[in-house]
Amino acid sequence: MHTNVQTERGTDQSFTEEMLDYEVRADDETVGKIERVTFENDWAIVVSGGLLKKHRHAIPAWAIRVVDVGNETVFVGLTKEEIEGSLEYDECIGMEDDQRVAIQAYYDELLRGRPRDVRAA
Repeated sequence: MHTNVQTERGTDQSFTEEMLDYEVRADDETVGKIERVTFENDWAIVVSGGLLKKHRHAIPAWAIRVVDVGNETVFVGLTKEEIEGSLEYDECIGMEDDQRVAIQAYYDELLRGRPRDVRAA
């Protein structure tokens, strides 16, 4: 049984295992589907792309705006371009050490209004 995460969550924003395979939408654009959530539930790994080329990006839980349990959709307060502008998630490394620091730094800059293209760095 699914719970209504939006009303039960209150101000505590986190991803849950129930959200696996939920569609992620940003500004009415589909970003991808949640492939996994981190142990602490503070990040979701979203996969997009086709069979031959998949892209994975981490999305922070603070970006959650609405969780539509009935339609299995998570709406985030980021644009698709902002998500795709982040460092691509390397599943071999996981959310440990340098990769987590780099991804967190990217989103911290977005919060400060100074987005940067980490792919150009």
